[in-house]
Amino acid sequence: MNWKSKALLIGAAGGLVAGLAAAALFIRSAEEDRGKAPRLVAPNVQTSDLIKVLVAAVGVVRMAAGLGK
Repeated sequence: MNWKSKALLIGAAGGLVAGLAAAALFIRSAEEDRGKAPRLVAPNVQTSDLIKVLVAAVGVVRMAAGLGK
């Protein structure tokens, strides 16, 4: 396996772990906010919050791209 394949594999695994961790934290936060009452619908997420997360993710990708220089 060459270094490019290894980099892609490590990046994919890292993205999977980071995504799962983010989802778990989101679920925990939503459950804490609504208390003990179970709710079957997903919590409302503001568009501005999603844009903030997207901008932060683009910043992380840009930093990772700069590591090879």
